[in-house]
Amino acid sequence: MPQEKQNATKKTLKTKVKKRLAKKKAILSNKVKKLVGSDDKSFGVVMFDYDKSNDFSYVPIKAMPSDNISINVINHPLDQYSSPYLLNLSVQKYIEKVRPSLDNTASLSYNDLPGGNFLAKIGIFDLLSIENSEIISFFKKNWRRLNLLFKNIFYRIDTSPKLPVSRRVMALNRSDVWQEISVVNLIVFIVVKARSVFDLVFSVFAGAYSKTIRQYLKQDEVFGFEPQKSIALKSISNTEAMEEKIDYSQYKSKNSFNFYSLINSLNLSRVSLKPLLAFFAIAIVIAVPLRSYFYLQSAQNARGRVLGQAEEALFNLESVQNDLANLNLEDARAHIVDANADFISAQDQLNEIKSFLTVLAATIPVNNTFKSGKNLLELGEKLTKAGEYLITGLNDFSAQSDFSLSSRIKNFKASNLEALAQLEAAEDNLNKINIKHLPEDNREKFSKLKDNLPLFIASLKKSDETMEFAINFLGERDLRKYLIIFQNDNELRASGGFMGSLALADFKNGNLDGINMPAGGTYDLRAGLTELLQSPEPLRLVNPKWEFQDSNWWSDFPTTANNIAYFYNKSDGATIDGVIAINSDWLGSLLDVVGPIEMPDYHKTISSSNFEIELQKSVEIEYTNKKEPKKILGDLAPKLIDGIFNIEPDSVLSLVNTFGKGLKDKDIQIYLFNETEQKFVAENNWDGRVKNTNKDYLSVVATNIAGGKTDNVINQEIYHKASIAEDGSIIDSVVINRSDFGPVDDVFTNVSNRSFMRVYVPLGSQLIKAEGFNYPNYEEFRQPDEYLEPDKRLENEKLAITDKDSLTKIYNEGNKTVFANWVTVKPGESKEMLLVYKLPFKVNITKQEVADPGLVNKIKSLFASQISSDSYSLLIQKQSGSGDDKFVSKVDYPNSVSVGVTYPSEVQNNDHESVYSSKISKDLFYFVGLKN
Repeated sequence: MPQEKQNATKKTLKTKVKKRLAKKKAILSNKVKKLVGSDDKSFGVVMFDYDKSNDFSYVPIKAMPSDNISINVINHPLDQYSSPYLLNLSVQKYIEKVRPSLDNTASLSYNDLPGGNFLAKIGIFDLLSIENSEIISFFKKNWRRLNLLFKNIFYRIDTSPKLPVSRRVMALNRSDVWQEISVVNLIVFIVVKARSVFDLVFSVFAGAYSKTIRQYLKQDEVFGFEPQKSIALKSISNTEAMEEKIDYSQYKSKNSFNFYSLINSLNLSRVSLKPLLAFFAIAIVIAVPLRSYFYLQSAQNARGRVLGQAEEALFNLESVQNDLANLNLEDARAHIVDANADFISAQDQLNEIKSFLTVLAATIPVNNTFKSGKNLLELGEKLTKAGEYLITGLNDFSAQSDFSLSSRIKNFKASNLEALAQLEAAEDNLNKINIKHLPEDNREKFSKLKDNLPLFIASLKKSDETMEFAINFLGERDLRKYLIIFQNDNELRASGGFMGSLALADFKNGNLDGINMPAGGTYDLRAGLTELLQSPEPLRLVNPKWEFQDSNWWSDFPTTANNIAYFYNKSDGATIDGVIAINSDWLGSLLDVVGPIEMPDYHKTISSSNFEIELQKSVEIEYTNKKEPKKILGDLAPKLIDGIFNIEPDSVLSLVNTFGKGLKDKDIQIYLFNETEQKFVAENNWDGRVKNTNKDYLSVVATNIAGGKTDNVINQEIYHKASIAEDGSIIDSVVINRSDFGPVDDVFTNVSNRSFMRVYVPLGSQLIKAEGFNYPNYEEFRQPDEYLEPDKRLENEKLAITDKDSLTKIYNEGNKTVFANWVTVKPGESKEMLLVYKLPFKVNITKQEVADPGLVNKIKSLFASQISSDSYSLLIQKQSGSGDDKFVSKVDYPNSVSVGVTYPSEVQNNDHESVYSSKISKDLFYFVGLKN
């Protein structure tokens, strides 16, 4: 070859042919080899530079000792495109294409097969491999989406079982079947038959051709490159290949060609696609009017039936509400089952409107009246189903049964979970209903349902956790022993009342296994007490020795419960799993539900109206055995518990509400030594703890010491005022008014009420003034004997600072500061006490001054003033056992401050002051937002 020609060839061979998406392995045809060079020694191995991070792959070919070219090989000729860098090899404009493989084991060139050139000319190989084309892949994806979009519209009753028309209605209306076959049905019929014919012809052709080449493929070798040798630009002097056998099983198992495969293999250009889409659009326009008349007639007939069933369902639901209000579970269950059946029937009537328009309405993504109506009926069905589960579970729980209490709770828990699943599904339907599609007179009810349903679902989830707690609490999985303390709130103590009686309750296998109630009450533990401790100083007015009956000294019940357990264990008591305190006033609410209890041995009938006076008379006056003054309580307890466990089904909800209210109002307080269970108790505010807050706090705690059983005739009112100064500092004033309205001729109320008052305020508060208290004479306190040891837990009270003017004790307890003093109120008398103190924090209501405003801040000040905002809030905690004290709080602030958001709605805003008033039947909280 002349030198010039060699140089030209060398220059040309360095140019890259740009094609897309190469195969991993291939064999160049003899024609390509001749064009590149016939010298075997100078011809290199075709290898692939395959990199997953690169969209392009190359076929490097070594033609000269130092010259390489790279050729991109395409998957299908449909993807080729012209390039300014085409390599001019002989008369061809591009290197001969490597034909796609007929199987997955090797790649064959078409000229290596019998009749390959002829088949290539008529495009058979291109048709077989057309699925490898990127263009066809693009159309395949989009055709599938288009097909799914129109599938439900084109398929009708005669070709698809998915149309929501019942078989019964089809049987009754067979004469209408032909009316359902519209132009769209005819199109689908023709296409399906054409597809079947094409499948048959192509199967015959493919089978004949595969049999023709099978014998040839059995005899010849197939060359291919091992993947591990496919390393870019690696030169090898001689061609290396491997011999591979062809697996022909795939020809036998090859799926027959079908209509959708044909559609996927078509190269649909925009020119051919437009007429097809136009044809479909015209077909739909023609089909809709053909069926509209029959659809409207069916819809009108069904509409009346749907509304009738829906109205019947709503009537049954209203009956359910009345039944539940009257605690009639059986009738409520019957009505809710009827309502559920009505909703299902209404859905069936709606499904009888047989037209592809209903399918279209259900398919299109836009919300519409049909969807809203369908979701409304499904909502009603699921709500009634949930109600049925709940009422059935409640009915089974309350019915007479040999099952343990925990087993009945477990069964109800299962029903609760079933109801919860239905309600969560109903919430999904609820969110899909457009309120504008509902009648105006029902929209308000719907809005309330939409607001309340999530709350009810959350409540059921919470009740599920509560039932799991109850199962463990009742000793389903292990033995449980609880110390139950009965506190007489007529003689108020810090945690509720004087501990006159106690009971030790054993729970086993989910049932009460036994209860032991000492006839002498808490005084029976005196003899076994081994710990000799000095009592808190105020208690020395009656007893210098600290004993079990006075162990509920602190208002924080977890602290008190630990102290009760401590004294119980030191009095030869058994190991317990928890302490439960019950106030005497709550027992009246319990007797309201259980009913009167006959006590023939005492010639008494104990009811909610007389239990306090009758039991007090028996314990204080009428007892015959001085060692067993509280024997009546031990005899009453088993009968009361029996009444609880054998409650009438109609009274179960009232019983649950009574326990719930007792826990909420702190008449029942629980402390468990199992940390996990106590955490659940604390989360539900059943533990009676003193709560933390970083704002203002107030709790007034009275402890009756030598004041008789007179707290039931004491009326207490608390007036609170917070004054915010210009600098944000706060001065609180608290006025406590106590009045004794007890009759002087009553044996239990004709004595003075003497109480040790402790006012809990934010930690670090500074007392400014205290008035109206009257400290007992020093001589009235009994001095402890020398053998009694001081208790380290009372060290903070011993280190208290005493205000010289009022003798008020000031000390810290937990995370609160305490102001403590005494007050004595005689029958018919009123006393008023005043405390003024400064809070340890300020409210941020001052304007932010900028030392060096600068240009930017000056511009900002033109459009917005420098505003700072803060808030004032007060948490008021109720003392367990106290009455519903009247409470009024007022916060006043400077003229430069205005009020923002307030909570709750009862807060009244006046000129530069906000006022909140309520009854302290539970813990209270109010909030006032302030801005400058």
